[in-house]
Amino acid sequence: LRKVTLRCGTVSTLAGNGEAGYADAIGAAARFAHPIDIAVDAQGAIFVADFGNHCLRQVVPSTGEVSTLAGDAEEGGFADGHGATARFKNPSGLALDTDGHLIVADCENHCIRKVTT
Repeated sequence: LRKVTLRCGTVSTLAGNGEAGYADAIGAAARFAHPIDIAVDAQGAIFVADFGNHCLRQVVPSTGEVSTLAGDAEEGGFADGHGATARFKNPSGLALDTDGHLIVADCENHCIRKVTT
C-alpha cells in the first residue's frame, strides 16, 4: 500500500513491499495478493479488499500494522460469519455506510456483503 502526501507529492510505502503473498505483519513484512480497493473510516483505520487472498485486511496508518479482519487466505468461498469463519471469493470493492459498517462487493460470489466492524 502506497501513500501520497498531496501537499509535497511524497510517495511512501505504508505496508507490503511489492512481493505477493499473505502475511499479517508490520510495514514491509506484510504481504498482500492484489489489494484492489481501500476504504477509510472516520477514525482513520484503513480497510483493504485483498482480492487474491479472499479476505479483508485492516491497516493501522500510524504503524503500518496489517491484520486480517474477515476471511481466510487459504480458502475462498461463501460463508457469513465472524472473522476467519467468513468466506469471500475475490472481494473487490469497499465502502463504508453511514453507520460505519463495511460494505463489500464480493466479486466471484456475485453479491454485496456487510461487515460490522
